[in-house]
Amino acid sequence: MYDTPRPATGIRTILLLVGGLVVGMVLLVSSLLGGDGGGGGTSSEPECRTEFFDSGSISTCDGDLLYTDDDGNDFSSGG
Repeated sequence: MYDTPRPATGIRTILLLVGGLVVGMVLLVSSLLGGDGGGGGTSSEPECRTEFFDSGSISTCDGDLLYTDDDGNDFSSGG
């Protein structure tokens, strides 16, 4: 039975380190370029923020204010 020769430990270690660095750099660059999956540009979707309270919620979207309570009453104010 013939065993195939393995590369020397030093070469294998260097190859593993280089491969790990390449994968790490790809992950770093992809996370810096855009975790939104888009990759730049402008979005036409409004920026919205909602805060919840014991009795209801307040939402703001591009300057518009919307208040809703647990009883279904709401109030809207345009910006």
